[in-house]
Amino acid sequence: MDKNNGEFVIRNDAYDRLSFGSIKEESKELKRLEEDGSAFFSTFSPLMQDFYSALYKITPRMSEELFPAYELNRVLLEEAMGTQEFRNLKEFTKLDDFNSAMGVLSVGGKVLSQLPEDVTDETNMMMKAQRFLEGMMTEVDSLDDLSSQAKGKKKQKYHGMIENLNKQINEVEALVRNHGEKIEKLLDGKKDDIRRIMRKVCQEAMNDVQETSEFLDTWGSEPGKPCLLPVDQKLELGREIMRSNKLKQIAKIAGRFQRIALHKQATKTKHGVDEIVELEIGNDLGRIVPSELVRLAHPILKMDFMRKYHERQLLQYRMEGVEKKGRGPIVFCCDSSGSMEGANEIWSKAVMLGLLTIARKEKRNMAVIHFGNKDQIKTFEFVNGQTDPHIVVEAASWFFGGGTDFEAPLHKSMDLISQSEWNKADIVFCTDGECGVSEEFLAEYLEIKKSKEFKCFSILLNVGINPNSDYTLKLFSDDVATLTDLSRDGEAIDLAFTI
Repeated sequence: MDKNNGEFVIRNDAYDRLSFGSIKEESKELKRLEEDGSAFFSTFSPLMQDFYSALYKITPRMSEELFPAYELNRVLLEEAMGTQEFRNLKEFTKLDDFNSAMGVLSVGGKVLSQLPEDVTDETNMMMKAQRFLEGMMTEVDSLDDLSSQAKGKKKQKYHGMIENLNKQINEVEALVRNHGEKIEKLLDGKKDDIRRIMRKVCQEAMNDVQETSEFLDTWGSEPGKPCLLPVDQKLELGREIMRSNKLKQIAKIAGRFQRIALHKQATKTKHGVDEIVELEIGNDLGRIVPSELVRLAHPILKMDFMRKYHERQLLQYRMEGVEKKGRGPIVFCCDSSGSMEGANEIWSKAVMLGLLTIARKEKRNMAVIHFGNKDQIKTFEFVNGQTDPHIVVEAASWFFGGGTDFEAPLHKSMDLISQSEWNKADIVFCTDGECGVSEEFLAEYLEIKKSKEFKCFSILLNVGINPNSDYTLKLFSDDVATLTDLSRDGEAIDLAFTI
């Protein structure tokens, strides 16, 4: 039996092992998982290779021979690969080295905490006995070599040593077989439980891989291009996203908001009050002049009206309106005070990513200003909409959890807009709270707002039943959308994404 193949449930070759080994060598996340797993379970390292091979290969095949100590690995792989959840996961991982490695990170971390302890204990003892056995067999081979070159009493001495070692080998082999029998017996009664565990683990891994790869594909490169980050950085970010339920929820909602944002920009045409320019002919009933409509009341003239309608010959008004198309920088002020924790934070961060989608597509400067109390300000700048996924993750994760102060983020916004590259920026101000601003600040703000010709659109989340809770926002905003139900966010989205 080839020793390498005897350690692995999935048939592989030197190239397969080198492929995963090189990824593992670059990734401290995979190294950390291997160290943690091997400290608990002695066959965890080859189990990682097995999962990688099973996820990466189009048609993975089981090894015909396997060392007894790897029986738990075999059962884990067999039960996993027999589930629909594993097949669904494989749709994202086959022939994709990064997604396969992400699958190993997700599956490996989840399986590690759910391995049956009695089986892992027997496996660890069996592996110790197996290694001891291998050491003694190597020693017998060495003594055989020495014995073949020795003579007389020295040769007899080596023979005696070899005989004693062979007796010990027989005893250890019996011990290994005993552990193997115990493992098989324990696993026979646990296969249904293991299958349930692997089904759940594979489902969660599929969600992790899908959400992580979508996030990195979106924010790891220019729009429409693959993410070219080094594998180790991608895995590090992927692990961070997998560990954060908040980031996964934000990414999930942001996917919807990104589609809405792009659609709003593609169809954006905001008109002012339509004006009558002149008369023209057509059949738009909403613009037909009154003298034509009068014909409908006359039995004879009505027929003439219908003829003209079908021939598009009715007299109608031609209307024109002023079209507004904002293409300047975007400043998103995001309330990160303690009261925003939960659904409000998730929603506001998803809006942030939706706006960033617009900035990326249209190469517009965008700033994200997180604010809490007056001393809590954190700014992230995305020049020309260019994104670094590390910065995007940090911006989406940032949360102060303190009090609320409106003046600090508005001061920061004005400081930005005073710079030439941020001239005529539009502000989107998202908060769930009411906070007063001083008359002195308001006077300064309104003067600068007029001179710099910027607009501010505010979204007030969960306003409850207080009819005046948007009072302060109206003092410095061009428009305010109030949102009491996050599932009915159309008005707020319209306000944010037509910027």
